[in-house]
Amino acid sequence: MAFKNNQIETLNLSNCINLRIIKVYAFFNNPIKQLKLSKNIELIEYHAFENNQIESLDLSNCIKLKEILSDAFSDNPLKEVKILDNIEIEYDIDYYKNDMWNIFARYYNNNKKKAGDYKYIDNKWQWYPL
Repeated sequence: MAFKNNQIETLNLSNCINLRIIKVYAFFNNPIKQLKLSKNIELIEYHAFENNQIESLDLSNCIKLKEILSDAFSDNPLKEVKILDNIEIEYDIDYYKNDMWNIFARYYNNNKKKAGDYKYIDNKWQWYPL
């Protein structure tokens, strides 16, 4: 919860090469609109970026990312997610089941965890190659 409830709008962690894990609620409840993560991120924990203003989430440079835990990006107005393949993404089937992140996570998992540029168009997620 180190950066919870601040007024962070732009967050660039791309030069934080030793950063491997983003912990629980780390950036919860900020107005983050732009996010850049380090290529060395391996794990994003529960609710890490919940309740922000992220519309476009680009994880395509996170070449070591293995897992994103439940609700990591819930309560964001997501419209696009760029992501690599075979990333384990947990999703909430109860409380946040209609949340954009959880709908994306289910779609990604059902799409065999394929790398791609996922866009929310006409009230549904759609896959496009990177």
